Amino acid sequence: MSGGSYNYLCYAELDTLLQRDGDLRDMAYALKRRGYLDAALETESLRREVENFRKTFEARRDAISEVWRYVEWTDSGDTSEDSVAEAIGKWRADI
Repeated sequence: MSGGSYNYLCYAELDTLLQRDGDLRDMAYALKRRGYLDAALETESLRREVENFRKTFEARRDAISEVWRYVEWTDSGDTSEDSVAEAIGKWRADI
């Protein structure tokens, strides 16, 4: 078998890495098992950064999602611009 043991982790972009925690853990373990502790630590550090980014992104997205929803609904003709202004006011009060 040629490659693919870690789902081609070496080619993964950020959007893919956000869903590949297990592959990053496995790679860090494989490096550690081989005695390459510096590379294992770097891999684990990247895994933690990706996880922290995911959590931060999700929290920020959740905070502004109502604003996005009302902009989308307003632009689709389902509600009025007043709904956007109200959602913006709530979002600003929370940040």
